[in-house]
Amino acid sequence: MRVVDAACGSGYGSDLMIKGGAESVNAFDIDQGSVERARQIYPHEHLSFKQGDVCSLPLQDDCCDAFVSLETIEHIERDEDLLKEVARVLKPGGLFICSTPNRDLTNAGTTIHSKPFNPFHVREYSQAEFEGLLRKYFSDVSLLGQTGFSRPYAGGLSMVGRLFPALAVKLHQARKLLTCLWDREDKHAPTPMRGRTQYEILVACCRL
Repeated sequence: MRVVDAACGSGYGSDLMIKGGAESVNAFDIDQGSVERARQIYPHEHLSFKQGDVCSLPLQDDCCDAFVSLETIEHIERDEDLLKEVARVLKPGGLFICSTPNRDLTNAGTTIHSKPFNPFHVREYSQAEFEGLLRKYFSDVSLLGQTGFSRPYAGGLSMVGRLFPALAVKLHQARKLLTCLWDREDKHAPTPMRGRTQYEILVACCRL
């Protein structure tokens, strides 16, 4: 596949895609310093790092087989501009992989119009909101989850968050700190959704 990695950050994921068999990866980040460091750390003839706005990339229409943008959309003021750009540069039938925090855990009890606790996020989505937004642009949307918690736990967190949003965030962070001593790496791998579980990170695989 010819892959676009938008908001590539340090370039770690872009390098993994090349090692995983991608024909080429065009990686972009808004921060020039990150781009320059990635070029130094991951030199590869089929991997390029460039500065670019994920909503307006210097790419031709229908130029890539896959577009990857992980935990990016919650940072963007006009989220649909990103999805329009993905639809523009993807070939027909192309694959879009993206992820975002699940507000029902990371900002429990709040709405999509509430300012997230994370100061760098413009908004955070519930699972239904995220899927509904993606279905406006993609005919096939499949959701996976990372880092599961029980629905009763998420429900209790939401009850706290409706009254004390910051407290709900801190309680959830404390829960994760307390359990990190017996944490397992495989717990955080993307997995098919299960009905009695809420996932902290929503991962979407979409096709035009």
